[in-house]
Amino acid sequence: MSHPWIGWRIDLRGGSQVTAALATVADSRGRARTRRKLVRAAYFVFAQHGYGSTTVKMVCDAAGFTRGAFYSNFSSLEELFIEVWRYHVEWIMLVMGRAVDSSIGRGADYVSLVERAVRAVPVNERWHRVNADFIALCTRTPELQQVVRDGQQMLLANMLPTVMQLMEAGGRRVTEPEALGYALLSVHDGTAAQIVIDQGSEVVARMRIRLLTATLDMYSEPIE
Repeated sequence: MSHPWIGWRIDLRGGSQVTAALATVADSRGRARTRRKLVRAAYFVFAQHGYGSTTVKMVCDAAGFTRGAFYSNFSSLEELFIEVWRYHVEWIMLVMGRAVDSSIGRGADYVSLVERAVRAVPVNERWHRVNADFIALCTRTPELQQVVRDGQQMLLANMLPTVMQLMEAGGRRVTEPEALGYALLSVHDGTAAQIVIDQGSEVVARMRIRLLTATLDMYSEPIE
């Protein structure tokens, strides 16, 4: 017969392993929350003061964390800046994806899709400042240019298949998908600056939609 205490010891060992696993999960989640708070706080600090005038202390004060918390998540302010940029690009993809899904569900044509997508992601003055700073940093730091290319590729990979599908449903075929994607990004970025300058102008907003629609027409042809 086995001793009755053996089973108790085994259960205790198993319990400690579960406890350790739960502690690891909790630690991981806590670390993720800290990281998100730092990214969000940094976004506002970068937008207000600019990348060149922002310090680690300013970000930590805004997020309510110590320098230790910062350096346990990021090796430098530059790494955090890159994360802020990526975070916003992913947010744009999420919001535009929802707008596109809604358009598909309602049977909207590609002209309506453009308007829905543009309205879903309003131009934010804070983001325009951060993005302009990031592009300027990339011109001084060539290795960061790949980060921008990766972000653009993410946007295009998520956007183009659905755009092509909706245009075909509207009777048009995209002739140069990659060229169309980059043209749409260029028009979007270029008109965003004008939106920031003329905030609240419906005329500028409508012009932006017309330019994006014209770009879609330029890189597509009627399906015969």
